[in-house]
Amino acid sequence: MGHRESNNLYVAVVSLIGVAALLVQIAGLSDEPTRASFWLLGILVVLSEAFPIQIQRTSGSVEEITTATTFSFALLILLSIPAAVISQAVASLTDDVIRRKPGRKTFFNIAQYTLAMIAAGLAFEALTDRAATIRDIDTAYLLSILISAAFFFLVNNALTDTAIALEERRPLSSAFSTNLGFQAFTDAVLLGLAPIAALTAKINVALVPLLVLPIVAVARGANSSLKNAKLAREMHHLATHDPLTQLPNRSAFLARLEEAVDRLAAGSMVAVLLMDLDRFKEINDTLGHHNGDNLLQQVGTRLRNEIRPEFTVAHMGGDEFAILVEPDSLTHAISVAELVLTCFGPPFVVGDLPVEATVSIGMALCPEHGTNPNALIQRADVAMYQAKGARTGFAVYEPEQDPYSVAALSLVPELRQATESGNLFLHYQPKVALASGHVLGVEALLRWNHARLGLVGPDRFIPVAERTGLIKQITTFVLGESMRQIQEWSRSGLDLNLAVNLSAYSLHDPTLTNDIEQQLSRWDVPAESVELEITESAIMADPVRAAATLRELTDMGLQVAIDDFGTGYSSLSRLRELPVSTIKIDKSFTLGLPRSDDDMAIVRSTIDLAHNLGLAAVAEGVESENVWHRLVELGCDFAQGDYVSRPITADALGTWVRGRTVEAGRHRGRAQGF
Repeated sequence: MGHRESNNLYVAVVSLIGVAALLVQIAGLSDEPTRASFWLLGILVVLSEAFPIQIQRTSGSVEEITTATTFSFALLILLSIPAAVISQAVASLTDDVIRRKPGRKTFFNIAQYTLAMIAAGLAFEALTDRAATIRDIDTAYLLSILISAAFFFLVNNALTDTAIALEERRPLSSAFSTNLGFQAFTDAVLLGLAPIAALTAKINVALVPLLVLPIVAVARGANSSLKNAKLAREMHHLATHDPLTQLPNRSAFLARLEEAVDRLAAGSMVAVLLMDLDRFKEINDTLGHHNGDNLLQQVGTRLRNEIRPEFTVAHMGGDEFAILVEPDSLTHAISVAELVLTCFGPPFVVGDLPVEATVSIGMALCPEHGTNPNALIQRADVAMYQAKGARTGFAVYEPEQDPYSVAALSLVPELRQATESGNLFLHYQPKVALASGHVLGVEALLRWNHARLGLVGPDRFIPVAERTGLIKQITTFVLGESMRQIQEWSRSGLDLNLAVNLSAYSLHDPTLTNDIEQQLSRWDVPAESVELEITESAIMADPVRAAATLRELTDMGLQVAIDDFGTGYSSLSRLRELPVSTIKIDKSFTLGLPRSDDDMAIVRSTIDLAHNLGLAAVAEGVESENVWHRLVELGCDFAQGDYVSRPITADALGTWVRGRTVEAGRHRGRAQGF
């Protein structure tokens, strides 16, 4: 027999026995209905059952306590078993009908109370003399009441807990022990009041309603306590949750992170995943802030539904969310990040429009990346921006890539010294025409020959230079050295255009045009020989000011290229207004050729866009012959990357260019490469 069948059989048997016992008690009723105490206490039993007292336990759960047993047990002491059983049965039936409980539960409840009250009554009558007056209370009399109350408690709970154990498929001992202390205490209090109610009714039945007053006071106090507790919970919820998404807020996330770090065991880890919606500002500005809020709500709901409940998902503010994970391993933590990325696969519906929303995730680990909660969040933020810049979806924090780390800050004095001691130098990478293989020009790439770290790329120290003001000196060095090299190549018979990268700080430097003009004059270099490469993100930081600066530069004869195109979210209308001549397709798209259809579509669209606007298209990151040929098929104009040549010194570049014979080269025609 299964658990469900066993439970049904048990409930049916108890109900049948209990109802039969009730009928016997009804038949045994004598002159009790003629007494005022029967009716008054009986009414109190019904009312008490219908209006239970709600109390909040220390665990926070709310329990309902009924005082009906106080008055039904008083009837047992004062009058008889039938009087107590009938009043309790009527009260249970009335309450269950009002609450619309199933008939199965209603009959079981009546039977349960009937059998428990009969057991208590039989114990009471076996220990006391009904003929004795209730006023003759002594220790033996009180002991008999206590024993009969114990019978009521044990039988009542045994019948109920057995049904629960069968229903929930757990041991009877487990069901009986759950809340045993709480039930024993409340039943002891309620049954302990029964002798007082019985004695009061015996002395003068008119005094019985006075007993209701303290019960009402307790009920009102409990109700007030519940309201205060509810208000406190609501206030705590408001303080720890974001009202827009109903997710934990930054302060709650930080508190939970502190707890996780404090209990971290040896060999374990805690992972902080910080994420930021890509292009949220564009969505917000296009569809309106109310739709932007709606998108954030949908993101919160999707994350809450997809992420396991033991992980904390929080809304940190704006379009930033975070997840606290206590993973088994780094692989486990990464799998959570990958799950989040898949959550953003299906589009969101905002304002009846499908909206594609993507996310960039940064991950920091405790204890590997620190044990301070604020530092972990900051480092996850650094990794997030690394992921956003590289378009990789997510990134794990790398100290060497952190511009805010102690190691990065320690570079400041060394970098200042490097600008003065000649430890900064340039390498050059050629750009060639895809159709013919002719060398178009070269790009100057800054390097730092660090005594301790070796050859350091600009990604490591340029952010530090921008924050400390050293970028001005570095830009001056790069401009001067680039133009000196153009002059030197020209004197040796090499006429090469040279591209120089400008940072966002330099682009918005009011002295930039004057600085460039001075260097052009100093080295006697024609402006047409110099191209300035500026990233989309640098332009979009202040597009109006950037456009004005670029017009000044192009008026001088300089060429301008947009670097890393496709990563800065510039609008087509803004692109059309900029005085640029070249678009450089970011290598993150090129590297996906020819395997990724998505990258293929992006590269093709970018090339078409450039040509339709009268601009040249340069593909960065060309590292294989397959990519070269695919770019030729797509009609791209120029290529740059390790397949053509790695960045090399000025002398090596001169030798490389002179050693190329176009007529005999392997790159003749549109279909051939290097």
